[in-house]
Amino acid sequence: MARSRATSKKRSIEKRSTRRKAAHVETSVSIEGADRDPLGALRGLAGSMRGVQRIVPDVVKLARDQRYTWAEIGDALGITRQSAWERFNGE
Repeated sequence: MARSRATSKKRSIEKRSTRRKAAHVETSVSIEGADRDPLGALRGLAGSMRGVQRIVPDVVKLARDQRYTWAEIGDALGITRQSAWERFNGE
């Protein structure tokens, strides 16, 4: 029983941490800024892409924990169910 509570508490902490990370990922580049400083815009986009790439696996795990299917996750990501499973399955 104690192990079950510890696991549940750990998952709750992981979910909160992932939600915080997701809330902090922002695109800091606008199209108006890109025509004035295209290299700066590219740097900002690259940073945003790295941030997104870091949290997508955590958000996929949250979706799976909430019983979303691989088909639903793949659809949300714009990839096939099989591709989502292969990329994020964790096996």
